[in-house]
Amino acid sequence: MNILPKLEEVKEIAKKNAYSVVPVSVEILSDFTTPIETMRILKNVSTHCYMLESAQADETWGRYTFLGFEPKLSITCSNGDMTIGDETKFSATSFPNIRARDFPIFRPSQVV
Repeated sequence: MNILPKLEEVKEIAKKNAYSVVPVSVEILSDFTTPIETMRILKNVSTHCYMLESAQADETWGRYTFLGFEPKLSITCSNGDMTIGDETKFSATSFPNIRARDFPIFRPSQVV
């Protein structure tokens, strides 16, 4: 299991008090649990869990699976309508107090 950023780096970021959110990533290489089984485990932690997979229509397996719970914002698409949060419109000013540090590990160009 690989947790990024490391705890020491998170502590240094927190000391500076420049950000209200620090994203954390946990990489789990697993031969014994599937993403669906992991979702069942997360359901014991939260009633609002999500899963994003990189699988394409012609593939049996996904390359990456992103799991999470208790999102800050929910985006729902139904019948061609997109709702963000409880509103149908969203702007960056809706979250003025959220400042998150940028980490290269979370950039799509870093995914191999």
